[in-house]
Amino acid sequence: MQMLRLLRFQPRVEVSTINSEGRVERVGISLWEPDASFKELPKKPPQCAICGDIKFNEGERLSALLMPRIVWKTKDIDYLIQVWVHPLCFEACIETSEPDPIPW
Repeated sequence: MQMLRLLRFQPRVEVSTINSEGRVERVGISLWEPDASFKELPKKPPQCAICGDIKFNEGERLSALLMPRIVWKTKDIDYLIQVWVHPLCFEACIETSEPDPIPW
């Protein structure tokens, strides 16, 4: 089982804070390749979610899920965003002992 990693900095893709009262507490990331049953998901932003670069070498673009944790009105709210990342950007994230957030 792979473990969740944490971004060291804010992601380079838009993360919703629900409204002006919410704040991003942390952003987790895990590698994930959707199968054919996930065709209805929103398209991934073209840039690497970690560094923001839109250039990927052949075979370098990895499919991943970001898991922002938003603190809003004393509640922690986690949600998932499908993104692309560079392998080195992913490897530079902080390792945790938490399991990947993939619920299926």
